[in-house]
Amino acid sequence: MPVARAEQAGCARWDGMSELSLAEALRPPAVFCAEAGAGGKVPAPRRNAGHSLGLVVTARSAFMYPIAKVFVAALAQRLPLCPGQKDQIHIALHEAVGNAVLHGNLGVGSDPFDSPAGLAAMRHMIDSRLASDCLGLSGIRLDAGWTATFLTIAVRDSGRGFQPTHDQRPSGETSCSGRGLFILHALCDRVRHFASGTGVMLAFVL
Repeated sequence: MPVARAEQAGCARWDGMSELSLAEALRPPAVFCAEAGAGGKVPAPRRNAGHSLGLVVTARSAFMYPIAKVFVAALAQRLPLCPGQKDQIHIALHEAVGNAVLHGNLGVGSDPFDSPAGLAAMRHMIDSRLASDCLGLSGIRLDAGWTATFLTIAVRDSGRGFQPTHDQRPSGETSCSGRGLFILHALCDRVRHFASGTGVMLAFVL
């Protein structure tokens, strides 16, 4: 059976096998779901019933599956989000999760990889680190909370910490990397980076 519902009400465990089984694990009345085998130093999320939803997955699964898409779809089962809001939240969350996986858990640098050789080297580095259980099974945590007018989503990684610069714009007009933080600030009503450097809080007016 792909989804194991925990004895504690509202908690579920995901087997990490498919996008569909994750969607099933996150369906109401779940308030928290954890992937089996997810490790790292990500703390256990708060399990407040009601207006919250939490998820912990491995870096490997976060790279392999559309985690942001499934998580936002689960939020839309609980919140009256219009299509435009869903798209906006999805894009921002996708960027945040991608940053958490690559720059947080896997420790991939943010230097641009604009040449074919650079992109190939980056892909080899990513594949090698994902194959390592120490990094590939490290945890990524998402926590959403909402009111009638406001939604916040915290994304936390298991990395060493990252301190963004004040200028979030990419260094060049044609740069392929370095755009993630700029996109977050463009799409969210508020963005707050945690002092630890291991997470970001995205806020949206509903």
